[in-house]
Amino acid sequence: MKRILISGYYGFDNLGDEAIIGSMIKMIKTMYEDIEITVLSNKARQTSSRYGVESIYRYDIFKIMSAMKRSDLFISGGGSLLQDVTSMKTVPYYLGVIFLAQIFNLRTIFFAQGVGPLKSKFNRFLVSKILNNMDYISVRDKDSKNLLEKIGLKSDIINITDDPVYGLYNESDKVKEFEQEEIKKIGVSVRSWNNNNYIKSIVNFLNKLNLEKNFSVEILTFHKGEDIIISNRLKKMLKMEAEVVDYTDDFSKIK
Repeated sequence: MKRILISGYYGFDNLGDEAIIGSMIKMIKTMYEDIEITVLSNKARQTSSRYGVESIYRYDIFKIMSAMKRSDLFISGGGSLLQDVTSMKTVPYYLGVIFLAQIFNLRTIFFAQGVGPLKSKFNRFLVSKILNNMDYISVRDKDSKNLLEKIGLKSDIINITDDPVYGLYNESDKVKEFEQEEIKKIGVSVRSWNNNNYIKSIVNFLNKLNLEKNFSVEILTFHKGEDIIISNRLKKMLKMEAEVVDYTDDFSKIK
């Protein structure tokens, strides 16, 4: 039996990241029948119950080391784990787990991640040092690849791939055809980022489009307790009917 250990931003009630790990588990189980998956999570019991895998509290260093001893492969990702905008603790944590996996001689994969911003020179040095020893690196956009090249990684070892969420549904899943003239409602999801000036562009676009087509807006909150304030701000700025809808407990679609 093969054993895989996965690290990421899981167990934080963020629907986007939960969709990522749900998709990754689905893809891995489709590829391998005899597989054991363990996920590092902030809410280990919840993650284990939700996806039918083993899970370890992400800061339980002794259980993590024990899992690494019996694992064959370590995956870091997806998401945007290596950035120092939201917290200076983020980069050292994720790189530390990767480095620990390398100490245990695990094959290590940097999987479908977005990288940056990396404002700290020391963080850039750490990222370059650790990632240069990865067995495989893939990012989900060209800007991430450019940043990794800029801080010292060779271009030929960096692969660009799709975000794991795109693997959540099979090609046979029914998809309703989109026809602009039949727009009745638009879903929008926003989050607080830097000075939040980008919100003005969204407001201008929706208000301008609404002059041509009369529709309502659902503002979807995907991260419990984190994006409600910015969502309500967007609602007040729109010149149309808008409702803030809490999606943070709707995990039924990602299993």
